[in-house]
Amino acid sequence: MGFDPAQAFDPERFRREGRAVVDWIADYWQTVASRPVAAQVEPGWVRSQLPDRAPEALRHGLFRCGGRDDRRTGGGHDWP
Repeated sequence: MGFDPAQAFDPERFRREGRAVVDWIADYWQTVASRPVAAQVEPGWVRSQLPDRAPEALRHGLFRCGGRDDRRTGGGHDWP
């Protein structure tokens, strides 16, 4: 049983997730001027949100977005 790229690649899923990434980037740039420049979390917070080890298998979905902006960018820095 070999690897079949045609089975692994779903063009509609790629389009859907690609659009989600572009939308997330556009939303980010639309609001970047109103975001704080310094991180708004305590040191160590980002690490505390990560699992102890990497998952053994990839989860469904290449990019998860929507409703998690604070979790994704709250520990970073933004320079408008």
